[in-house]
Amino acid sequence: MIVGITILSLLSAQPDIASLSYKTGNFTIKSEGITLVVPLKEQTPIAPKAFRFEDGSLKVAWTNGKMTVQRGKYERTTNFVDVPTSPRLFSKEQIRETIRAVENGERPLGASAVVGHELVGDTLYFLMRWADKTKKPIFEALISLDLTLAKPWFKVQEKLPGLSTANGPVSDLLFTHQNHLAVIATQGPKWGLATWDLSRKFMQFTALGSGLARFSIPKTDPDTALFVEKTDYGNWLCGSANLATRARSEIADSKDKVSFVSANPLIIRFDSPEECRVRYAESGLEQAFSPWTAARLTPKGLLMWHPATDPKQAVLFKPESFDAAARWSATKIR
Repeated sequence: MIVGITILSLLSAQPDIASLSYKTGNFTIKSEGITLVVPLKEQTPIAPKAFRFEDGSLKVAWTNGKMTVQRGKYERTTNFVDVPTSPRLFSKEQIRETIRAVENGERPLGASAVVGHELVGDTLYFLMRWADKTKKPIFEALISLDLTLAKPWFKVQEKLPGLSTANGPVSDLLFTHQNHLAVIATQGPKWGLATWDLSRKFMQFTALGSGLARFSIPKTDPDTALFVEKTDYGNWLCGSANLATRARSEIADSKDKVSFVSANPLIIRFDSPEECRVRYAESGLEQAFSPWTAARLTPKGLLMWHPATDPKQAVLFKPESFDAAARWSATKIR
């Protein structure tokens, strides 16, 4: 069992091999002639409210809940009101229920959001979402646009077997994988990979787990999805899923809240009111720190500071270790 320690106890360790300072919301690391600035708060990309695509004379835009296609004098606009009553996607009973819900003011017919978009050859694909008046998702469907046509228009391909995890009017969750369009989706408590075969034109859902809390697909490893689940027995479970083989690997199961600090190397943190534990997944090397300690991987190693929002002390650790390379304190340590 690892005993909790504070960052302060590390400040009297071996002499530094780099320098670490902090001023007005930024840490500065100097090592081997290289200077790195690490902001206290990572910049969060502003969620887009519109989508625009241009290819020569062709323009496609999703703004204010409507999609417009323009090429020269040709221009058409839609919000896909025909999709929820399409016999290709829904049974007669489902269509009748949709019409009843619309008439009762429970939902609109138009699409509410762009879940994802992907250009494959000369075809632009959209994964669109429909929601009720409370913005609760009802269904999502894949729609294509053939860019080679003089007057291109949208074609409904298939209903998604599940729902994506998208938020907001425009997201970018659709991606290509092994000649498929793919998105991480949920079906009730299950979550997995929903795919559209670009050759054979059919949709499929492969379950990878249940109780999905969050996921990420590292840019350095697009075949892998890192996930955190909330189990039915109350623990947090994290692991990785190989999107190519659909194989699942569980990394940690804990009553403490689990999150990923980094994908490469794979670093996990466990948070409780009593402590913050950080673990290098591959080696199993783990250390405990005071609660509310922040952690950020830098090109020079793992940087940790405490408290997270108003640092009073910090340590830069050597890569894949808990040996201090540089230390900083707001007050001089005697």
